[in-house]
Amino acid sequence: MVLAKSQRNEMVIVRWAARISSLLAAGIIAVFATSGGDAPTPAEWIAIAFFPVGVLLGYAIAWKREVPGAVVSLMSLMSFYVYMFATSSFRADMRYVGNFALFAIPAVLFLAAGLLARREA
Repeated sequence: MVLAKSQRNEMVIVRWAARISSLLAAGIIAVFATSGGDAPTPAEWIAIAFFPVGVLLGYAIAWKREVPGAVVSLMSLMSFYVYMFATSSFRADMRYVGNFALFAIPAVLFLAAGLLARREA
């Protein structure tokens, strides 16, 4: 019985770590989105659909349903990378790869929380 309670505590901790990190990530995205700059081009709007829109949509879904929300966020981030590597000079400057990958952390935590919850059930 102690093991079950320990597993429940792990799931709760991971779930709240995912939620808090998703709020922090959304806040960082909001700062960048409101910092001004030129209007996006049509090609940039496609990238924006994947990141940040798809990633934030996944975070929102994950607050209620962790695994589907995590999958939406991770697939959106992966699609963003594929699109950017295929259409721009993004591949020439690899330092951005790690920066955007940080936004996968909440999704991975949501995925872990969802899998822990399923294991518990």
